[in-house]
Amino acid sequence: MQQIVDYKNDPGNGYTNTLMCYMQLFIVSNGSRTIYFANNKNQHFQFNADEQFLPVYELADVDNQKINRLERFTEHFLVKVQAGEMISKYMVLVESEQKLLVMR
Repeated sequence: MQQIVDYKNDPGNGYTNTLMCYMQLFIVSNGSRTIYFANNKNQHFQFNADEQFLPVYELADVDNQKINRLERFTEHFLVKVQAGEMISKYMVLVESEQKLLVMR
């Protein structure tokens, strides 16, 4: 996650100068914990690797059991239909703030 923040804050390759500004959703995993969060402009991208201010989400099954392992997350979340639904149905633009949100 810190690497994403560093890329966004890099003046030479920052948010507006790369394809990164077109990404709507980030997925981050260390193999045993997988989270996802919306991409935003720097003023709405409040994140510190030690203290989280950015809303991050963990995938859960129908029984509300978290799906943290990367392999299981991939099987459930990154299926074409699911990923398409996540972007088309659960991404919301807060127009007054020009802020992108992803609903859990």
